[in-house]
Amino acid sequence: MRPNGNAKLLEERRKQAIELLHTNMKPVEVARQLGVDRRSVRRWKASFLKDGIASLKARPAPGRTPKINNELKAKISKMLMKTPDHYGFKKKVWTYTLIAKAIKRKYGISYHYNYIGPLLRSMGWNLGRVRAVGRRAESFSKLSA
Repeated sequence: MRPNGNAKLLEERRKQAIELLHTNMKPVEVARQLGVDRRSVRRWKASFLKDGIASLKARPAPGRTPKINNELKAKISKMLMKTPDHYGFKKKVWTYTLIAKAIKRKYGISYHYNYIGPLLRSMGWNLGRVRAVGRRAESFSKLSA
């Protein structure tokens, strides 16, 4: 599991551990001072001895690239400002299923309806707000989440 903190902060912590080790502190003491596991300190030390300072550099978090980036989120947000019937659906209010179908139809991206809720929340929406837009069918300014 990736520890808390951004990549730069984690990199600085690893460098600090190596500096403390150079002052002849034991790995257990360094770990206690930095609030990390002693095995991490030993792993950082071994890596540093093998590959130098480059081994302590921050690396991007692993994981799949998101299907929907920020640019597409903005487009979906604009889409939700209109009612589903504007996009050829018979319903007047958005549902997770309709949103998933609209994304597939308009952008060619398959997105399971179970994940529409988290997607909407990451965009500052929730289904209640989306439905309110559909009922009023007028311009709607997103409220902060």
